[in-house]
Amino acid sequence: MAEFRQTIHLYEGTLENLYDGIFIADRKGFAVFCNRAFEKLTGLSREQIINMNVSEMEEKGFISESIVKKVLNTGRPCTLTIQYPTGRDIVVSAVPYFIDGKLSYVVCSLRDLTELIALKAELEEVRRQLDISKLQLDNIKLEKIKNSQEFIFRSSTMEKVLSLALKVGRVDTTVLILGESGVGKDLLAKFIHSVSERSEGPFVKICCEAIPETLLESELFGYEKGAFTGAKGNGKMGLFELANKGTLFLDEIGELPVRLQTKLLNVLQDRKIMRLGGTKPIDINVRIIAATNRNLEKMVAEGKFREDLFFRLNVVPITIPPLRERRNDILPLINHFLAQYNKKYDLKKKLSAAAIDRLLAYNWPGNVRELQNVIERLVVLSSTDLIDVDELPKEILEKGSSSKLQQETPAKEEDIFTARFSSYRNLHDFLYEAEKSMISWALEKTDNQRDAAAILGIDASTLTRKKQRLGI
Repeated sequence: MAEFRQTIHLYEGTLENLYDGIFIADRKGFAVFCNRAFEKLTGLSREQIINMNVSEMEEKGFISESIVKKVLNTGRPCTLTIQYPTGRDIVVSAVPYFIDGKLSYVVCSLRDLTELIALKAELEEVRRQLDISKLQLDNIKLEKIKNSQEFIFRSSTMEKVLSLALKVGRVDTTVLILGESGVGKDLLAKFIHSVSERSEGPFVKICCEAIPETLLESELFGYEKGAFTGAKGNGKMGLFELANKGTLFLDEIGELPVRLQTKLLNVLQDRKIMRLGGTKPIDINVRIIAATNRNLEKMVAEGKFREDLFFRLNVVPITIPPLRERRNDILPLINHFLAQYNKKYDLKKKLSAAAIDRLLAYNWPGNVRELQNVIERLVVLSSTDLIDVDELPKEILEKGSSSKLQQETPAKEEDIFTARFSSYRNLHDFLYEAEKSMISWALEKTDNQRDAAAILGIDASTLTRKKQRLGI
């Protein structure tokens, strides 16, 4: 008997200390038990409800609806959301309890939805604020990039490209960078790595086009001792291993031989590699960024590129448009490379307005790389400090001869204006570049900040502030 009482005491103590409210009614609907959690959740005391029928509770407004009556009528479990005098929305689950096959009691458990709803709302608000913060942080980063020398651009097109790269950098997914040769795919891949959680890890690049197929496999996967004739005595780690916990950049992925495409697909699926001559798989933790100037979808249709590998690589495609489709970037790039090579070779070369017009009118099939090479050539080979039209490369003069600016008849004033100023998105950008160019010119002309300030008609402290703001 003592043991039985202890067991009953244990059960009662357990019910009293549950987080959920417990309410028990007999087969006639009279309340026989409730715990402390029930009192707290409903605002009803034991003294009020014990031995009271659930129908009377409804009549007195203690409960909005009786779940006990539903279970007594159906003999089946039931769940309802009921509002109690506390104003709380309570989820009530009721189950029938049978003795000797007869429905004898209904046991109800109560859980407060109010706190859960409030917590959910708080969580959603935190997530919303986090999304806003991420967006603001991306905008700040984008502004810093625009004002730095890392990326030179003024076009909204490139702004969208970099904005997407920032978002992709935060997640550890495969990226496929598309674009013509010379648009800056390599630079964008490094940027994505630099803003990712892998930025402290290695960034390893391989050009699939530059290495013969016979060597490419060993470069990527490495080899064990004696794997082939000429192999190093201790074997060699491949680029996948060298890039572990970092990023492997596969440039010109469209040139990867079909046999190696299969091996790359297996790596992307299994995250394991096998060295040449090896017998044990090696786990790798590498992010893959691939790039190509080829049309991979067309290559898939022609059977030159595996479709399943294309889908694996094309998780997040980023296309960098050619320079001819973002002409707003040409003049800032000209100014950047001109300043860069003047500094490198300790020169003070400038471009005439006519030369700039020709450069702006050219289509730049080699994109930014071609523009960079042309500016370096002009800086190095120009016989005077002012580079004029006659010193421009032959291909620019010939290939640009059909444009409005290159016709024998004089160009219209509005055409010249368009060519010279269309590279700016707005007046603010134009004034920014103009102020920067004029201050740079004054500093180069005088080699003295005080004299430069005098030429510009401002005091030296104002010039110092402007230099800091403009990054001079």
